[in-house]
Amino acid sequence: MHIRDKYIDRVTYKDTDQISNEEQFKRANEFFQQLPDIDLQAEKIRCPKCNQLHKVYCLKCGELLVDKQSIPKIELPLNLLILHHDKEKHQKSSAIPAKFLSAQVEVKDFPCDFEFDEYTYVLYPHQNAKYIKDLSLEEIQSIKKFVAIDCTWHQTGAILETIQKKYPNQKYLKLEDYQTYFWRYQHHSLKCLATIEAIYYCYQEYSKAMKQNKDYCNLLFFYKYTFQQIKEALKKEAGNSNVYEKIDQKKQRRLNSKLNAKKEKQFLKLI
Repeated sequence: MHIRDKYIDRVTYKDTDQISNEEQFKRANEFFQQLPDIDLQAEKIRCPKCNQLHKVYCLKCGELLVDKQSIPKIELPLNLLILHHDKEKHQKSSAIPAKFLSAQVEVKDFPCDFEFDEYTYVLYPHQNAKYIKDLSLEEIQSIKKFVAIDCTWHQTGAILETIQKKYPNQKYLKLEDYQTYFWRYQHHSLKCLATIEAIYYCYQEYSKAMKQNKDYCNLLFFYKYTFQQIKEALKKEAGNSNVYEKIDQKKQRRLNSKLNAKKEKQFLKLI
Protein backbone atom coordinates (compact mmCIF):
# COMPACT_ATOMS: atom_id res chain seq x y z
CA MET A 1 0.00 0.00 0.00
CA HIS A 2 1.27 3.45 -0.90
CA ILE A 3 1.96 5.65 2.13
CA ARG A 4 -0.58 8.15 0.76
CA ASP A 5 -3.35 5.55 0.99
CA LYS A 6 -2.97 5.34 4.77
CA TYR A 7 -4.63 8.72 5.05
CA ILE A 8 -6.89 9.40 2.07
CA ASP A 9 -10.63 8.78 2.11
CA ARG A 10 -10.74 6.14 -0.64
CA VAL A 11 -14.53 5.71 -0.44
CA THR A 12 -15.00 9.16 -1.93
CA TYR A 13 -11.99 9.21 -4.25
CA LYS A 14 -12.47 6.26 -6.57
CA ASP A 15 -10.88 6.40 -10.02
CA THR A 16 -14.08 5.39 -11.83
CA ASP A 17 -15.28 8.67 -13.31
CA GLN A 18 -12.55 9.35 -15.86
CA ILE A 19 -13.46 10.89 -19.21
CA SER A 20 -11.64 11.32 -22.51
CA ASN A 21 -9.07 14.01 -23.13
CA GLU A 22 -11.41 15.70 -25.62
CA GLU A 23 -14.32 15.78 -23.17
CA GLN A 24 -12.14 17.17 -20.39
CA PHE A 25 -10.73 19.92 -22.61
CA LYS A 26 -14.26 20.90 -23.66
CA ARG A 27 -15.37 21.03 -20.02
CA ALA A 28 -12.40 23.23 -19.15
CA ASN A 29 -13.13 25.51 -22.10
CA GLU A 30 -16.76 25.97 -21.01
CA PHE A 31 -15.73 26.69 -17.43
CA PHE A 32 -13.02 29.24 -18.24
CA GLN A 33 -15.30 31.07 -20.67
CA GLN A 34 -17.26 32.18 -17.59
CA LEU A 35 -14.19 34.08 -16.34
CA PRO A 36 -12.96 37.33 -17.93
CA ASP A 37 -10.30 37.03 -20.64
CA ILE A 38 -6.80 38.00 -19.53
CA ASP A 39 -4.47 40.09 -21.66
CA LEU A 40 -1.08 40.50 -20.00
CA GLN A 41 0.71 41.13 -23.32
CA ALA A 42 3.70 39.41 -21.79
CA GLU A 43 6.93 38.75 -23.64
CA LYS A 44 9.65 36.45 -22.43
CA ILE A 45 12.16 38.37 -20.33
CA ARG A 46 15.04 37.33 -18.12
CA CYS A 47 14.47 36.78 -14.43
CA PRO A 48 16.72 39.20 -12.50
CA LYS A 49 17.70 36.41 -10.10
CA CYS A 50 18.36 33.32 -12.24
CA ASN A 51 18.73 35.01 -15.66
CA GLN A 52 16.38 32.46 -17.25
CA LEU A 53 13.75 33.52 -19.80
CA HIS A 54 10.16 33.44 -18.55
CA LYS A 55 6.77 34.93 -19.27
CA VAL A 56 4.80 36.68 -16.51
CA TYR A 57 6.72 35.15 -13.58
CA CYS A 58 9.62 32.97 -12.52
CA LEU A 59 8.17 30.53 -10.00
CA LYS A 60 11.54 29.12 -9.01
CA CYS A 61 12.77 32.53 -7.83
CA GLY A 62 9.36 33.92 -6.90
CA GLU A 63 9.72 36.90 -9.23
CA LEU A 64 6.80 38.62 -10.96
CA LEU A 65 7.95 39.77 -14.41
CA VAL A 66 4.99 41.92 -15.49
CA ASP A 67 3.58 45.19 -14.21
CA LYS A 68 1.97 44.62 -10.80
CA GLN A 69 -0.90 46.88 -11.85
CA SER A 70 -2.01 44.26 -14.39
CA ILE A 71 -2.45 41.63 -11.66
CA PRO A 72 -5.53 41.62 -9.37
CA LYS A 73 -4.94 41.84 -5.64
CA ILE A 74 -6.93 39.65 -3.27
CA GLU A 75 -7.51 40.24 0.44
CA LEU A 76 -7.97 36.78 1.90
CA PRO A 77 -9.82 36.38 5.22
CA LEU A 78 -7.26 33.83 6.45
CA ASN A 79 -3.59 33.17 5.82
CA LEU A 80 -2.63 30.37 3.45
CA LEU A 81 0.49 28.20 3.55
CA ILE A 82 1.26 26.20 0.42
CA LEU A 83 3.53 23.22 1.13
CA HIS A 84 5.10 22.46 -2.23
CA HIS A 85 7.01 19.19 -2.65
CA ASP A 86 10.51 20.02 -3.85
CA LYS A 87 10.52 17.05 -6.26
CA GLU A 88 7.73 18.69 -8.25
CA LYS A 89 8.78 21.38 -10.73
CA HIS A 90 7.69 24.87 -9.73
CA GLN A 91 6.47 25.71 -13.22
CA LYS A 92 3.99 22.81 -13.08
CA SER A 93 2.31 24.19 -9.97
CA SER A 94 -1.15 25.72 -10.29
CA ALA A 95 -0.94 27.12 -6.75
CA ILE A 96 2.41 28.91 -6.39
CA PRO A 97 1.34 31.90 -8.57
CA ALA A 98 -1.29 32.70 -5.91
CA LYS A 99 1.46 34.38 -3.89
CA PHE A 100 1.53 37.14 -6.52
CA LEU A 101 -2.18 37.72 -5.94
CA SER A 102 -2.33 37.94 -2.15
CA ALA A 103 -0.01 39.00 0.65
CA GLN A 104 -1.65 36.34 2.84
CA VAL A 105 -0.13 33.52 0.76
CA GLU A 106 3.16 31.90 1.79
CA VAL A 107 4.92 29.15 -0.17
CA LYS A 108 7.43 26.71 1.34
CA ASP A 109 9.33 23.94 -0.43
CA PHE A 110 8.97 20.64 1.43
CA PRO A 111 10.93 19.30 3.29
CA CYS A 112 11.03 22.41 5.43
CA ASP A 113 10.34 23.70 8.92
CA PHE A 114 6.73 24.62 9.62
CA GLU A 115 4.73 25.37 12.72
CA PHE A 116 1.03 24.60 13.10
CA ASP A 117 -1.21 25.43 16.04
CA GLU A 118 -4.69 24.31 17.01
CA TYR A 119 -6.17 26.96 14.71
CA THR A 120 -4.43 25.60 11.60
CA TYR A 121 -6.37 23.34 9.24
CA VAL A 122 -4.82 21.25 6.46
CA LEU A 123 -6.84 21.04 3.27
CA TYR A 124 -6.75 17.39 2.27
CA PRO A 125 -9.32 14.53 1.95
CA HIS A 126 -7.83 12.80 4.99
CA GLN A 127 -9.82 9.95 6.51
CA ASN A 128 -10.34 12.15 9.60
CA ALA A 129 -11.16 15.31 7.65
CA LYS A 130 -14.36 17.29 8.22
CA TYR A 131 -16.44 19.43 5.91
CA ILE A 132 -16.46 23.14 6.74
CA LYS A 133 -20.25 23.02 6.88
CA ASP A 134 -20.03 20.39 9.66
CA LEU A 135 -17.88 22.57 11.92
CA SER A 136 -19.53 24.61 14.63
CA LEU A 137 -19.60 28.38 14.20
CA GLU A 138 -17.12 28.63 17.06
CA GLU A 139 -14.73 26.24 15.29
CA ILE A 140 -15.03 28.12 11.99
CA GLN A 141 -14.41 31.47 13.65
CA SER A 142 -11.32 30.09 15.39
CA ILE A 143 -9.55 29.13 12.13
CA LYS A 144 -6.44 31.24 11.55
CA LYS A 145 -4.69 29.47 8.69
CA PHE A 146 -5.30 27.01 5.85
CA VAL A 147 -2.54 24.72 4.59
CA ALA A 148 -2.61 23.36 1.04
CA ILE A 149 -0.45 20.44 -0.09
CA ASP A 150 0.92 21.10 -3.56
CA CYS A 151 2.36 18.07 -5.37
CA THR A 152 1.32 14.96 -7.27
CA TRP A 153 -0.93 12.45 -5.54
CA HIS A 154 2.02 10.06 -5.26
CA GLN A 155 4.09 12.67 -3.40
CA THR A 156 1.48 13.57 -0.79
CA GLY A 157 2.40 10.62 1.41
CA ALA A 158 5.75 12.06 2.50
CA ILE A 159 4.18 15.38 3.49
CA LEU A 160 1.27 13.74 5.30
CA GLU A 161 3.61 11.40 7.18
CA THR A 162 5.70 14.36 8.37
CA ILE A 163 2.61 16.26 9.52
CA GLN A 164 1.27 13.16 11.29
CA LYS A 165 4.53 12.59 13.20
CA LYS A 166 4.85 16.23 14.20
CA TYR A 167 1.16 16.86 14.91
CA PRO A 168 -0.69 13.56 15.62
CA ASN A 169 -3.93 15.45 16.31
CA GLN A 170 -3.75 17.71 13.27
CA LYS A 171 -7.11 18.94 11.96
CA TYR A 172 -8.03 18.40 8.32
CA LEU A 173 -10.69 19.82 6.03
CA LYS A 174 -12.24 18.23 2.96
CA LEU A 175 -14.34 19.89 0.31
CA GLU A 176 -17.84 19.24 -0.90
CA ASP A 177 -18.21 17.46 -4.24
CA TYR A 178 -16.49 19.29 -7.10
CA GLN A 179 -14.95 18.11 -10.34
CA THR A 180 -11.68 19.37 -11.72
CA TYR A 181 -11.53 21.57 -14.79
CA PHE A 182 -7.88 20.81 -15.33
CA TRP A 183 -7.65 20.51 -19.11
CA ARG A 184 -5.35 17.52 -19.42
CA TYR A 185 -6.37 13.88 -19.06
CA GLN A 186 -5.49 12.34 -15.70
CA HIS A 187 -5.62 8.79 -14.39
CA HIS A 188 -7.36 9.76 -11.16
CA SER A 189 -10.93 10.66 -10.27
CA LEU A 190 -12.38 13.93 -11.54
CA LYS A 191 -12.79 14.78 -7.85
CA CYS A 192 -9.01 15.08 -7.61
CA LEU A 193 -8.71 18.84 -8.01
CA ALA A 194 -5.76 20.96 -9.06
CA THR A 195 -4.30 22.60 -5.95
CA ILE A 196 -5.48 26.09 -6.90
CA GLU A 197 -9.00 24.75 -7.51
CA ALA A 198 -9.04 23.23 -4.02
CA ILE A 199 -7.80 26.51 -2.53
CA TYR A 200 -10.47 28.49 -4.39
CA TYR A 201 -13.33 26.22 -3.30
CA CYS A 202 -12.01 26.19 0.28
CA TYR A 203 -12.22 29.98 0.56
CA GLN A 204 -15.62 29.98 -1.15
CA GLU A 205 -16.96 27.48 1.39
CA TYR A 206 -15.42 29.40 4.27
CA SER A 207 -17.00 32.64 3.03
CA LYS A 208 -20.38 30.93 2.78
CA ALA A 209 -20.07 29.45 6.29
CA MET A 210 -19.14 32.87 7.68
CA LYS A 211 -22.04 34.44 5.74
CA GLN A 212 -19.61 36.83 4.04
CA ASN A 213 -20.70 35.89 0.50
CA LYS A 214 -17.43 37.03 -1.04
CA ASP A 215 -16.20 35.74 -4.39
CA TYR A 216 -12.58 34.62 -4.61
CA CYS A 217 -12.59 33.75 -8.33
CA ASN A 218 -9.49 35.93 -8.82
CA LEU A 219 -7.55 33.11 -7.16
CA LEU A 220 -8.02 31.39 -10.53
CA PHE A 221 -6.47 34.33 -12.44
CA PHE A 222 -3.23 32.59 -13.43
CA TYR A 223 -5.02 29.24 -13.84
CA LYS A 224 -7.26 30.85 -16.46
CA TYR A 225 -4.26 32.58 -18.05
CA THR A 226 -2.39 29.28 -18.40
CA PHE A 227 -5.39 27.66 -20.08
CA GLN A 228 -5.66 30.62 -22.48
CA GLN A 229 -2.00 30.21 -23.46
CA ILE A 230 -2.38 26.47 -24.05
CA LYS A 231 -5.57 26.94 -26.05
CA GLU A 232 -3.97 29.58 -28.29
CA ALA A 233 -0.87 27.44 -28.83
CA LEU A 234 -2.98 24.42 -29.78
CA LYS A 235 -5.00 26.45 -32.27
CA LYS A 236 -1.84 27.69 -33.98
CA GLU A 237 -0.36 24.21 -34.07
CA ALA A 238 -3.56 22.56 -35.29
CA GLY A 239 -4.15 25.05 -38.10
CA ASN A 240 -7.33 24.01 -39.88
CA SER A 241 -7.43 20.58 -38.25
CA ASN A 242 -9.49 19.67 -35.21
CA VAL A 243 -7.92 20.95 -31.97
CA TYR A 244 -9.16 17.95 -29.99
CA GLU A 245 -7.69 15.52 -32.51
CA LYS A 246 -4.38 17.31 -32.05
CA ILE A 247 -4.63 16.89 -28.28
CA ASP A 248 -5.31 13.15 -28.62
CA GLN A 249 -2.41 12.79 -31.06
CA LYS A 250 -0.08 14.44 -28.55
CA LYS A 251 -1.36 12.19 -25.79
CA GLN A 252 -0.77 9.10 -27.95
CA ARG A 253 2.77 10.22 -28.78
CA ARG A 254 3.52 10.64 -25.06
CA LEU A 255 2.13 7.19 -24.29
CA ASN A 256 4.15 5.61 -27.12
CA SER A 257 7.29 7.37 -25.91
CA LYS A 258 6.80 6.05 -22.37
CA LEU A 259 6.10 2.54 -23.70
CA ASN A 260 9.24 2.56 -25.84
CA ALA A 261 11.32 3.79 -22.89
CA LYS A 262 9.93 0.98 -20.74
CA LYS A 263 10.73 -1.64 -23.41
CA GLU A 264 14.27 -0.29 -23.75
CA LYS A 265 14.77 -0.44 -19.98
CA GLN A 266 13.58 -4.07 -19.90
CA PHE A 267 15.88 -4.93 -22.82
CA LEU A 268 18.92 -3.40 -21.11
CA LYS A 269 18.28 -5.60 -18.08
CA LEU A 270 18.58 -8.69 -20.28
CA ILE A 271 21.96 -7.85 -21.79
